[in-house]
Amino acid sequence: MDRAGYAARVPPVAVLTPFGFPSVRGNAITAERVVAGLRERGLRVSAWDLSTTPEADVAAAVEACRPALVHAFHAYRSGPLALRLARRLEVPLVVTLTGPTPTMSCWIRSTLPWCAACSRAPPR
Repeated sequence: MDRAGYAARVPPVAVLTPFGFPSVRGNAITAERVVAGLRERGLRVSAWDLSTTPEADVAAAVEACRPALVHAFHAYRSGPLALRLARRLEVPLVVTLTGPTPTMSCWIRSTLPWCAACSRAPPR
């Protein structure tokens, strides 16, 4: 089966990022690379920039696209909406956690209890 045939048969992936192209922020660059890589492999990917699109519009568009998977970049900024959408659509959720230090992961874990970013307790 060629790529076009494969892409037509594979359900889409929804990507939510707090900042998208052309922003030069880390999440925008990483999300753009991941989206490009998935598309190169024949997957249908739709991405939403939460800094430019109202949350209600993103939710409606993601629900209309009926993705097989929701992928959120940035647990704090994209994670809550992505979690609600994944639960509503009954699809898996992938959250890409990026950050410079283990302390950041502990902060994420203490702020978002549903996100098990690390197994250590936050520093006291």
